[in-house]
Amino acid sequence: MEMEKRIANAKRYVDDVTDTINRYIVDKDNYPSHSCLIVQPMLCETLIDDPLNTNGCDIYDLRQFIKREPGGRELPDRESIERLARRYYA
Repeated sequence: MEMEKRIANAKRYVDDVTDTINRYIVDKDNYPSHSCLIVQPMLCETLIDDPLNTNGCDIYDLRQFIKREPGGRELPDRESIERLARRYYA
């Protein structure tokens, strides 16, 4: 039986990852200090956690998916997230 991606299309994946990163930005204290963006490539399951015990996952530095506005406010970097999505939905 072939595994199906949890999120079937790239636009929904971008929205999902953007939401995940936004939750991280709003509440960083609820995440481990060494958190990364972790993607299970076969399912495109994405989460933010400490990558210590991951196996078969792609691991990304969260900073590449967060941008700062001139006033210092952090936001998800949608362009970087879209580039990530192209890796899994090309």
